Amino acid sequence: MRLFSLVLIGFLSGTALAQREVRLSYTQVTPNLFMIEGAGGNMLLSRGKDGLFLVDDKVAGVTEKVRETVKAIEPGEIKFIFNTHWHHDHTGGNAAFRNEGTLTVAHRNVRERMTKKNEVHALNRTHEPSPEEALPVITFTREMVWHYNDEEIHVYHVGNAHTDGDSIVWFKTSNVIHMGDVFFNGLYPLIDYSSGGTIRGMIKAVKRVLKDTNAETKIIPGHGPMGTKWDLMQYLEMLEDVESKVRQLKKEGKSLAQVQAANPTKKWDEAWGKVWLKPDEFVAIVYRSL
Repeated sequence: MRLFSLVLIGFLSGTALAQREVRLSYTQVTPNLFMIEGAGGNMLLSRGKDGLFLVDDKVAGVTEKVRETVKAIEPGEIKFIFNTHWHHDHTGGNAAFRNEGTLTVAHRNVRERMTKKNEVHALNRTHEPSPEEALPVITFTREMVWHYNDEEIHVYHVGNAHTDGDSIVWFKTSNVIHMGDVFFNGLYPLIDYSSGGTIRGMIKAVKRVLKDTNAETKIIPGHGPMGTKWDLMQYLEMLEDVESKVRQLKKEGKSLAQVQAANPTKKWDEAWGKVWLKPDEFVAIVYRSL
C-alpha cells in the first residue's frame, strides 16, 4: 500500500532513508500553491513575487530531494520555512536550509522541544536534541499574520492536540489550510501524549479549523491525501466517537486491555485502520492521552 509506505518512511531515520529509493511528488493546489508528498509529512510551497515560502521540510535524509522538487516547481531560494510542530518528519531539513540562509519559524514550544531529548512513547522512539542550526529562529505564542506573495496567511497555535506546539497555517486568500499532524486523512492519527498531545485537544483543534472552511476549501493533512471540509468532518466524527467510548470505558475502571477487547473503534476500522496504526494501537493512544 503506497500510503502506508509514505507514512512509515516519514518516521525512519535519515540513515535508513539514505538506503531507500525515495520519490517525492507534487500537486498544484492553486496557481501559486503546491502540495509536496512522500517521505515524511506533507509540505506546502508558496511561490510569488516575495519568494518561496515552505510549510514543513520532511526528514533530513531527503533534503536533496526536497530541493530538487522545489526547483522543479519554481527555481529560487527558499526564504522561509514554517514548522507545524517539532517531529523530525516535519523539521528534518531545517539545519540544511538554514545554512543556506532560510529563516525557520514555528511556535515557541517547537523550539523548546527541539532543544531537549524527547521520548515519543506511543512509537517507542527517542529523539536526541536537535543541533542549534535546526532550531527555529523566529517563534510566536498565539497567532501571527503574514502578508506574503499576495496572500494573507493566518497562523495560529492549537494547544495540546497532536503535540503541545501545533500550528495551523491558513492561506486565507487562496482558501487553503495546512493542518500539520492535527489531521491524518484516511488513517488513525498519532497523538504524541509524551509531547503534550491529547485526543480532546485534537477534537477542539479540528472544530476550530472547520470554522474557517467552506465547500471549496482545500485542506493539507500532515499525512494522507489532500482533503476537503467533508473529509475533515468525517475525521471529527471518528475522533469524537472513539474518544467518547474510550472515555466512558476508562471511567468505568476498565483496563487498557479490557477497553481494547471492547473494540470501541469497530465502526471506523475499515476506513481508518488499514493504513498505519492498527485499531488496538490507536485505542491505546487515546486511552493514554485522556
